[in-house]
Amino acid sequence: MGTTTSAPQEFPDKRKTIKMIKQLEEWTEKRVGNILFDSNVHNWNRFTSVFDLKLLYKKHIIIIVEDTQGNIFGEYVNSKIDKVDAWINDPHAFVFSLESKGRLKKMMKFDIKEPKYGFFMESSSYGPLFDIGFGRDIGVYKQNYSTKSFCLQFSFEYDGISNALCGKRIFKTKQVIVIEMK
Repeated sequence: MGTTTSAPQEFPDKRKTIKMIKQLEEWTEKRVGNILFDSNVHNWNRFTSVFDLKLLYKKHIIIIVEDTQGNIFGEYVNSKIDKVDAWINDPHAFVFSLESKGRLKKMMKFDIKEPKYGFFMESSSYGPLFDIGFGRDIGVYKQNYSTKSFCLQFSFEYDGISNALCGKRIFKTKQVIVIEMK
């Protein structure tokens, strides 16, 4: 009798991650570049967050949010983020769902319908980290307020799909990663 070996436990996750990266590259028509921010590494607490410092003057970024329920969603910001505490106009922004825990049959993107509310980056002194869409389609709060994060569907084209991003209105943020696309 021979011995059987099984693939490492993390292999399916790596395969899923590769599929997600390929999908993001297809949607943006750009390649994944540098990681600008990772909440598991960088400070994202109120008053001391470095999120705004890491993103200021950057463009072509992907913001990926994972909640404690395993949903993975976010936004592509095409325009340069050249201000804090003000809306960034971005006609090419879109939000997306990469993992919906079965609510959606595939990864999906949703185009912006209100470009003047593309992205809002808060300064380190306020509770929110960032807002996406005027109706706050995604609102992520800093680490010490992470249970207040929420999803409302307003500023993007959801094609009649309910709870497309995080599955419910209020969520707890597990991780935020920001990637610069090249």
